[in-house]
Amino acid sequence: NTVLDDNMTLCLANGQRIKLKSEMRCLFEVNDLAVASPATVSRIGVVYVTPSDLGWIPYVQSWTQRALPEGTTDAVKERLIFLFEKGFAKGLAHQRKYLKEAVESVDIQLVTATCVLFQSLFVPGGVVKLDAPPAELQAVVDKLFFFCYVWCVGGPLSNSHWENFSDYSRELFEEDIPALGMPGKGLVFDYYLDLADGNKFREWSDIVPSFQYSDAVPYFSLVVPTVDTCRFSYIMKSLITVDKPCFITGVTGTGKTVAVQSLLNSLTPMPYDGGMGVVPLMINFSAQTQALVVQQSIEGKLEKKRKNLLGAPSGKKMVVFVDDVNMPTVETYGAQPPVELLRYFLDGKGFYDRDKLFYKDVVDVLMFAGAAPPGGGRAVITQRFTRHFNLLCMPPASESALSVIFSSILSAFLVKFEPDIQKMCNGVVSATIETYHKISEELLPTPAKFHYTFNMRDISKVFQGMLMVKPRKCTDMDCFSKLWIHEMFRIFFDRLINEEDQLWFRKQVLDMTGRHLKMSYSNEDLYDKPIIFADFLKPDADPRFYEEIKDLPKLTNVLNDLLDNYNATFPTQMNLVFFIDALRHATRICRIMRQPRGNAMLIGVGGSGKQSLTKMSSFVCNMTCATIEINRGYGIMNFREDIKKFMISAGVEGLDFVFYFTDSQIVDETMLEDLNNVLNTGEIPNLFPQDEIDKVLSDMIPVCR
Repeated sequence: NTVLDDNMTLCLANGQRIKLKSEMRCLFEVNDLAVASPATVSRIGVVYVTPSDLGWIPYVQSWTQRALPEGTTDAVKERLIFLFEKGFAKGLAHQRKYLKEAVESVDIQLVTATCVLFQSLFVPGGVVKLDAPPAELQAVVDKLFFFCYVWCVGGPLSNSHWENFSDYSRELFEEDIPALGMPGKGLVFDYYLDLADGNKFREWSDIVPSFQYSDAVPYFSLVVPTVDTCRFSYIMKSLITVDKPCFITGVTGTGKTVAVQSLLNSLTPMPYDGGMGVVPLMINFSAQTQALVVQQSIEGKLEKKRKNLLGAPSGKKMVVFVDDVNMPTVETYGAQPPVELLRYFLDGKGFYDRDKLFYKDVVDVLMFAGAAPPGGGRAVITQRFTRHFNLLCMPPASESALSVIFSSILSAFLVKFEPDIQKMCNGVVSATIETYHKISEELLPTPAKFHYTFNMRDISKVFQGMLMVKPRKCTDMDCFSKLWIHEMFRIFFDRLINEEDQLWFRKQVLDMTGRHLKMSYSNEDLYDKPIIFADFLKPDADPRFYEEIKDLPKLTNVLNDLLDNYNATFPTQMNLVFFIDALRHATRICRIMRQPRGNAMLIGVGGSGKQSLTKMSSFVCNMTCATIEINRGYGIMNFREDIKKFMISAGVEGLDFVFYFTDSQIVDETMLEDLNNVLNTGEIPNLFPQDEIDKVLSDMIPVCR
């Protein structure tokens, strides 16, 4: 306030006072005055700019003059303005009045998105011929405009509103575009415009590539193409060509992250090799993410071209994908610092150097963002940030899509198994999906059951577990059925905390084995004796085989022998008794550890054996188990030094490593942020200084050779 009144003095927190010159003026541009005090408002002149005063038509008029390809006729420009004024305006009004977006947008944002998407597809020289007869060219423009309208006005909508939007859009454009040629079957979202084949609308399902399974590809890298991945990848790829940021939303578990990562990875080759020279950078936000760390993460991956110019490697384009962008904690006055930093980057295409306070321009960098809709710890993001993006809402996978995805993977895996087992593929997939839907609807999270959150990743983990078995260890339908039951119990049952929920789940699994797997088991057959699969019945074997353990006393003897070896190896003795629950927990932890990216959260009261069984399981799996030693003065810097040692042990020395971390070791919340980064992206931003990175690279040269 002292800056704005007659004193014109800036008073800083350190006591410094800076007198401003009389020529200086302050101009504030804000969305509202929700956090402005009356004293501030009384010292400034307030001008309210009504959105409807200017509208969005002037933008369209200027866009047709400056952004369309050279040689575009006036007739095409006039036709586009006509379509915007007539059909688009009515469609936008209908969307605003009757339908709901997953992430709210502003009108000019949807107009800009439509213009830019049209610009990316209306490229002369290929299938678009500017010298074509006027009627033919107008037909192309009309159909292309309708396609862009569907995905820019309808794309941000939740899938429950797709049918309403589809029906209204068909009726709306019948009058303005009589020769539209949109098929009446299905939704308008089900079709793309095939410019190469007579400018006709064809179904996306016609161009979904086939899935090729390979044992050599890690399970988490398997991507089964579906109609959704196909159409959203097409839109995102078009936006990349014109450097338009994209914000993809949708409920948790719909495959947003996988779709974006798969697309960006496919575009990494250079253009002459069929790609676009894209350099992907993945960043995950959480509640504790700090703006400085985000800036360092981005700058650390860019090349320094000049003192004040950063950019992607020469001839390439970096696409920064920020996942869970709405997770950072909201400050007292409504801002989210990491989001504000990204907004500033989108506005000005650069950052300020945090140390020397000069401005650095950033070139050849595009931003993609992903997030679930607001709610449940996710904040509503300011529209000053989201207005830069083309919004897309990915619908939850339908049962048919889930069935296609997992039956494609499982049927390809079962090719080497017995024919009777191969026939069970569809039944196993249907049983898994139905159980998932039932448990999601009936066992809801509460404060006491905060971890009862189920999504598509859980279905995926069931099949990941089933893919660990080899044909020689699973030779009949009974063994395969029990394998499925075991994996269902490991993924779903192990989360359940009381007998009531566990009994409910047992009944569901028993029902599914009868209806879908056609196996007539009784309650006693399945549950009197625990079903256990493990790979350490022969601990000295190489490779180890994942198999059913039918002889529990033998398993107990194996673990007792391994415990004796552990006590002979380490000075700290463990005296464990492997009763049935300890046996189960040990095999559960070992199962997780043998999987790639196998991370576990062990929930239980103190003294229930979490640490002891983790150490024992690590020894069983021939892995090094380590944790941090908390002492007086232990802080985040000590923690990062320890993480460095662990990473070098695992990455450079090639040790299989287990890092054990307990809730009592959390002395700084930033530790959780660092672990969140490790789990999501595999790295902690700016953990290693440049000299240590160079040492790691030199140590890895003989390994890579």
